[in-house]
Amino acid sequence: MHQMHNKLEGTDFRGRTYHAQEPEAFFWVLATLIEMGLRMCRRFGPPIHDHELPRFYAEWQEVGRRIGLEDRHMPPDYAAFRRYWGEMLHDGLDRNQTVDEVLATITAASAASNAVRRDPRRGPGSPVECRPRPRGSSVP
Repeated sequence: MHQMHNKLEGTDFRGRTYHAQEPEAFFWVLATLIEMGLRMCRRFGPPIHDHELPRFYAEWQEVGRRIGLEDRHMPPDYAAFRRYWGEMLHDGLDRNQTVDEVLATITAASAASNAVRRDPRRGPGSPVECRPRPRGSSVP
C-alpha cells in the first residue's frame, strides 16, 4: 500500500502541499477500505451486527498499525470513526476527479449490491467475518 501511494503528491485547491504518505491522507485510504468492507459484509453477508462494530473497527485499527499508522492518527473507536467519516464526506474532502471516483465506486457498490438477494436460510455466521459464497453456489 505504501508503494502504491508513494508517488501521490501535489497541491490542493487551497494551495497546501500534500503527500499520500502523510498520516491523515494515509488514514483516509484505510477509512475507504473500512467503509467498503463494512458495506460489502452488510450486503453480501453474513452481515455485521451493531454489537460487532466495535470489534470490526478495532481489527481495522490493527491493520492501520501494521501499515505504519499510529493510534493518534486514527479515530479511537467505531463511534469516532463514524463521526470522522461523516465529517470527511461533508467538508473534509476537496472536490476533484480522484475523490469523485472513489465516492462513486463506494456508491456504485452499494447500489449494485441492492440487487443481490439474500439467502434467508443462512445463519448469522462468524462474528465480524465476511466470507465469499462457495463457487457455484446459488442464492434462491
